Amino acid sequence: MGTSHLIKNKTILKRGLSLLFVSMTTFTLGYGQDYKASFFGCKSDGMTNNTSSIQFAIDYISENGGGKLNFYVGRYLTGGLELKSNVTIELHEGAVLVASPNINDYLLFGNIRALLYGKDVSNVSIIGKGVVEAQPDKYFKLIHQLRSSNILSAEYLDNTPSLLSLVNCNNVKMNGVIFQHSLKYAQVYFNCKNVTLDSLTFTKNSLKDGPLIVFHHTTGISLNSIFIETIGEAIVKDQGSSVKEIKNCITSEGKPVL
Repeated sequence: MGTSHLIKNKTILKRGLSLLFVSMTTFTLGYGQDYKASFFGCKSDGMTNNTSSIQFAIDYISENGGGKLNFYVGRYLTGGLELKSNVTIELHEGAVLVASPNINDYLLFGNIRALLYGKDVSNVSIIGKGVVEAQPDKYFKLIHQLRSSNILSAEYLDNTPSLLSLVNCNNVKMNGVIFQHSLKYAQVYFNCKNVTLDSLTFTKNSLKDGPLIVFHHTTGISLNSIFIETIGEAIVKDQGSSVKEIKNCITSEGKPVL
């Protein structure tokens, strides 16, 4: 091979390495705030239990300055997850976070059991055009079997998971997501501050006469463009809770949600 060919090949190699370096640098810088769930090994086949993979992703993002965990098209089966500060979960259109039907896939935080749980955290968001749902038929069928076996206590089995429970949290934002097939409550807030619920849909609650959203001693609540399918109360709040804004929020019967 002649000298000119060697020089040409070296030049091409240098350009290729330079482009690779730039691409890797851009990827690294961008990935500091934006993450794909698949990067952490999460499977969207609707059968693989992703609890440990998703929890690792949430912990990793929070410990590394915060960011967004993106779920794309597919069904992501998971047990209970603990939310952390400065982490946004985005469920893109076609993405479904599916609650495990096995009660033993949920941690019990005191007397609270939930698919999505957070305590003493801030700047937590769940956004997008995706879905968060439970599996009532499978869940209650298994509960019935467990009751019949007398292996687990009634107190343990009676603690039904909500889709979301937050305790002592600040700056919470929920936007665009559909919460459906709740086993009991869709969302419960205890002693939280600055909670914004925007453009949300709540449908097909197993507790036919509601409520789907519960506020205990929660202040700075903003409700906008919420649709709730229920024949009973849609939202309940105690005297220690305050709503600073509510607009365009109705039930399936055309009534105000609150």
